[in-house]
Formats: sequence, C-alpha cells, structure tokens
Amino acid sequence: MKDPGIAPAPVLEVKIDKGNKLINTAEVIYFGGNGKHVVMHFKDGNELDTHQLVKWYEEQLPEPMFCRCHDSFIVNCSYIECICSNKFILKGDIYIKISQKYRDHALSMYELYVRLGNGN
Repeated sequence: MKDPGIAPAPVLEVKIDKGNKLINTAEVIYFGGNGKHVVMHFKDGNELDTHQLVKWYEEQLPEPMFCRCHDSFIVNCSYIECICSNKFILKGDIYIKISQKYRDHALSMYELYVRLGNGN
C-alpha cells in the first residue's frame, strides 16, 4: 500500500500581463500579495507578477504543502527551515511574517506537513 504523504504540487494556470502561464508550484518558495497582484518567488531567484489575489491561491493550493500565514503571504512548507517567534524562516534566509490571525492554522498545517513525513 502506498504511503499517502502529500500529493505532488499542482500545476496552476495563472494570469500575467502577456496572457496565461502554466506554473509548477513546487518551484515556488512563497506567494506575496501586493494589492490586486501576487508575486510568486521561485527557488531559482526569479519572480513572476500575477493578476490573482492571495485568496485565489489559497483556494487553489493544497494544504498542508502550502499554508497561508499572513494576509499577504502563502508559503510552500517544503522550503521552511524553522520557525522563529512570529516568522517562518525559509531556505535562502527568507523571513516571512506569521500574523496572529493565521498563526494557529499556519503552525498546525506545518506540523501536519512534517508529521506526514515531508518535513526537512
């Protein structure tokens, strides 16, 4: 019997200035909201400005691999190195704030991610 673990990260079709683009979300470290846009931050250092709201990504991305930790941020749990007070520290020394509003849910999603055998 196969270990259920976490399903592979989805490929999303996102809206950008030039039209639509397919994105392998496993390559995205985090999503950062900026008004009516979300900037995707990739592991290779590239960024992509998209025309969707953080809420849209929250609905599309599977938990616990991805968790919303702030009104403006969704993180890919596979890139979390540690938790320091009210921040996730991601690979590449990236600090992402965990807001009080999302704290309990974000921490429980990360704990579930690790329990399923997908943690670092």
